[in-house]
Amino acid sequence: MAIEPDPRSNWDAAEVRRLAHRVADMLADYLEEIPKKPVFAPVPPDAAVRFATEPPPVDGMAPDAILDEFAQSISPFPFGNGHPRFWAWVNSPPAVMGIFADALAAAMNPSVAGGNHAAVHLEREVVRWFAEILGLPSTAMGILVSGGSMASLTALAAARHAKAEFDVRTRGLQSGDQRLVVYMSEEGHGCIRKAVELLGIGSESLRIIPVNDRSQMRCDLLAATIDRDLEAGLRPIAVAASAGTVNTGATDDLTTLAEDGAAALVLYRLGHGLPLSP
Repeated sequence: MAIEPDPRSNWDAAEVRRLAHRVADMLADYLEEIPKKPVFAPVPPDAAVRFATEPPPVDGMAPDAILDEFAQSISPFPFGNGHPRFWAWVNSPPAVMGIFADALAAAMNPSVAGGNHAAVHLEREVVRWFAEILGLPSTAMGILVSGGSMASLTALAAARHAKAEFDVRTRGLQSGDQRLVVYMSEEGHGCIRKAVELLGIGSESLRIIPVNDRSQMRCDLLAATIDRDLEAGLRPIAVAASAGTVNTGATDDLTTLAEDGAAALVLYRLGHGLPLSP
């Protein structure tokens, strides 16, 4: 039996196709025009004022009006990372297949919290691929998150739970009798500091380790710092290492850190954090 379209909307198949073709044309035009324009086009002051002062709409806009607004107010003022001469920041240019993949994922709009549907199995497959590439055991598990900041937060939360020697999830940090400590290099990403603050560990418990002439974490100084903390009755739970820092592209001596580091090793790689067992 055919399901009738929702009478409150005009989203029948023909309308979806019409707007999808218009969006596709807008995308193609945008990508084609990027190299011909300046690398960076700041939002004009009057437009910025409008963004800051325009009241919330009372009624919804028609789909074509929304696309018109995008063409007029959004697409002319990009961040610049799609331009072939954009060399100043870590953000990658848009991948055409990634644009289409985002649209397909948005169309399905799944949740991978559970259930037997394709998105769950896809996530597990991709995580398994990462584990194989990194040489992790077949029992390794993980989740896909939005980026390096959330990955580092998740990995450090796992390290905190695994290495605190008490049930953090049930009793909370205030029930512990030892101060937890995390270590990172001078070149480590700022999301590590944010993560230890969000997790209640506190930035005073984040040790910043100097680097060598290759911008790598000094393993000797790390070991000495860990020894001092242990002697002081503190509890090291994680070393946040880097494999491709934002500032210099430096990669720490991951093998030595994994063999000699205290507790968990958190690998931060090109904007995507991955927990790596020592």
